[in-house]
Amino acid sequence: MRPLKILALCYLVLALIGCAQTPVRHKTAHQETREAVSVVLMPIDIELSSLTAGGVKEVRADWTETANDLLSDALERQLADKSDRLIEYVPPDGPLTLQQHQQIMKLHSTIGETIYTYSLAPALTPPTRKGDFEWSLGKDVTSLRETSGADYGLFIYIRDSYATAGRKTLIVAYALLNVNLPGGNQWGFATLVDLRDGSVVWFNRINRPTGDLRTKGPAEVTARELITDIPL
Repeated sequence: MRPLKILALCYLVLALIGCAQTPVRHKTAHQETREAVSVVLMPIDIELSSLTAGGVKEVRADWTETANDLLSDALERQLADKSDRLIEYVPPDGPLTLQQHQQIMKLHSTIGETIYTYSLAPALTPPTRKGDFEWSLGKDVTSLRETSGADYGLFIYIRDSYATAGRKTLIVAYALLNVNLPGGNQWGFATLVDLRDGSVVWFNRINRPTGDLRTKGPAEVTARELITDIPL
């Protein structure tokens, strides 16, 4: 019986890995009935860091600014071919409304990270979250619709890190000892939210050890992967 148990365990592991390899999620009950839809691209939540020899990530403001500009430009170009009307996000004049928008973006980061974790490790998903893809940012998102006039909001969250020379030296040294020391990594997610009711209608994640967002070409690739199969 022992070989059969081992074989069953292997099938279970492969099944879990197979689930984790599906990054795109849709709200199956969602259907767009309007002939033309508009989407507002929200400010990208992005941070680029250097990974020190000791494994500490230090945020680099200059890298982050460059990557934000490159990724924003790439997303705008690529979305222009998909959406009937792409709207640029303009911060509202009123401080209370602006604060509300900032809270919505923070809430998106929290909910997005949760969806991201469950998509990578389906076995960790609580029973109440298994089955239908049902997530929401709440009715407060209607304020984004009121100020932008958009039907949907596209939220992007990206974290990227790059190994320093000292870290690379350690990676090589540990490799000689058959020890895998991680280097830089690019991960994040994109979320499409219906601004009429706050429901998350589409989610996509990326997680990879390559891609330099500080340069135009790789930023274009990352943008393309982020909006894979977006229902626009």
